[in-house]
This record gives sequence, structure tokens and C-alpha cells, in this order.
Amino acid sequence: MKRIYNILLHITFWILFAIMPLSTIFFSEEAIPHSSLVYIIAVYMMHVLNFYTAYFLLLPIFFKKRKLVISILGSLVFVLVFALIRLALIKIFFHCISIDIDKDLAKFLANPKSILFEYVVWTFMFTAFAFLLRSTFEWFNVQKQKSDLINQNQASELALLRYQINPHFLFNTLNNIYALVYKKDDKAPGAVMKLSEILHYALYKANAERVLLDNEIIYLKSFIELQSLRVTDTNFVDFTVSGSTEGKHIVPMLLLPFVENAFKHCNKQVAAPGIVIAIVTDERSIEFSCKNYITSPNQYTKDEAGGIGLQNIKRRIELLYPKKYQLEINTNETEYTVYLKLDIHEN
Repeated sequence: MKRIYNILLHITFWILFAIMPLSTIFFSEEAIPHSSLVYIIAVYMMHVLNFYTAYFLLLPIFFKKRKLVISILGSLVFVLVFALIRLALIKIFFHCISIDIDKDLAKFLANPKSILFEYVVWTFMFTAFAFLLRSTFEWFNVQKQKSDLINQNQASELALLRYQINPHFLFNTLNNIYALVYKKDDKAPGAVMKLSEILHYALYKANAERVLLDNEIIYLKSFIELQSLRVTDTNFVDFTVSGSTEGKHIVPMLLLPFVENAFKHCNKQVAAPGIVIAIVTDERSIEFSCKNYITSPNQYTKDEAGGIGLQNIKRRIELLYPKKYQLEINTNETEYTVYLKLDIHEN
């Protein structure tokens, strides 16, 4: 809770607490003696002193100790000692000021046992209230610190995961371009330009938490075009988009590892299309599916680059779409399929 709200809460409480005795005085049919009014104000100030002595001095010590028995015993000792201090200060106060004390108040002050009991009750109440309020604020502060720590850890983890994706993608793409250059293929300059466009997107446009789905689709198409340079059949990849994509957002570079793995592990000897990619959208969700043909069901068990891709993407989805996604990955003798559904509906 912000400091200003904390201060306003305290001020509001003391104003409301003061209204109770003041309303009794103002609406009373009988005139209240001046000495009684002075006593009420003095007691009110003792309440304030009691509360903030416990709030700022006593309770912080107990919170640091974190020992229940010591805290309880210490609080009981504080209540008794402060009640005696209340009694002594009130006696000294009325002894020092020159004011006529009315008969009822004089009788009350002349009975130390009765007044001490009342002061013990008041001191206990305001100490307990201080403990309750301080505990509430401490709990909120701890929860906020935990939340901030979780957010910082997740932000750091996501930054690391994205850092892992980029070198992996760059490593594979440069290998493809190297093959074209080595063969002195005329497609090499275009491939370099396409890579430049992809890296520009990855470095400058994909740093936001969410990007437009339309931009991500353009990015995927560019990637597919670049990877397709190694495939002789221009229809080897079937990429379709269904439904309205306008105004929809997605985590950047979330789908890339699936498409990248499809190219890396696909069986390029099968008839086109060897890779089938589809994106279907509606008002509440984005559905992504990717299927590629494989030569062996064991291809995906051990990634040559250290298994970064699949575990990485699963972790990103868990962090960025908690309880708002469905991921299914299936392999048989000839096909590897991925189905991912993301809930983009804002509750």
C-alpha cells in the first residue's frame, strides 16, 4: 500500500474515533464540565500515544524476533506498564494545571484501582488494534515483495529463453545461407536480405510482451520462404490462415520453434506438401497446428542443438499463458504433429 494511503487511513481512523466522544458532548442536554472535557481530550491523546508507541516501537521488535511466546509476554508487560504510565501522566497533568475538577471526575480520579483497570482495558484494545493493523500492512508488504520477486524471476527467465531461441534460429539459418553461397546459388543475395528483415523484426519489433498476430504471421511467412530455398518443390510447405486476425495479439516468436523443428526434421523425400501449417482464429482463441513427415519416430528424442527448442517453448507458454493454453504433441511412424490453442479472451 502506498505511503499516502497509509497516512490517510490513520487520519480517517482518528477522526472517526474522535467523533464518538464529541457527539456525546454536543448532543448532551446537560452542560459538560470543563474539567471533564479536558479529561476526555487528555485520554484521547493518551490513546494516540498508546497506539503509535506500540505500532512504531514495540511491534517492529516483535516482528523481527518472530517468537510467539516472547511477543505475547512482551505485549502483556507493555499493556500493564503503559496503563501505569497513563495513570501517572493523568495524575501529574491535573495536578499541574489550574482547573476546577468537578465532583464526579474527582471521585473517579481518587479511585486508582478503578481507573487502572479502565486504563488496562483501553491500553490492551489499542495495542491489539495496532498489532492487527501492523500485521495487515506487513502481510501486504510481504505479498507484494513475493509478487515482485516472482515477476522479476519470470522476466529474467523469459529473457533467457528468448536469448536461447535467437541463437538457435540464427545458427540454423546461417547454415542454410552458407549452403547457398557454397553452391554459388543466385538465391543467396535474396536469402541474405530475407534474413536481414527477419533479424530486424526479432531485434526491434519482437521485444514487446505482445505483438500483432498479423506481424507474427508475416514473420513466419518470411522464415518459411527462407527455409524453403533448400527445398526444390515450391509447394512443399502448405501454410494457411483462417478467420479474422485483425487486432489480435500474441507473444512474439512463440510459434517459430515448432516451424523451425518441422523444417529441421521433416522428410524432404515425400510428395508435397511435406509440411502443413495452419492458423485458425476466432474471437476467443488462436489455434496453431503444424504437421511434418518424418523418417523415424526417434528423430525428436534428442535435439542436436541440446534439446533447447521443445523444452524452451513449453516453458514460455506456461509462463505467458498460465492455464490459458492447450498443447498437444504427437508422433507416429511417419508424422509429427503439434497442436497449440491459446486463449486470448480477456476476462
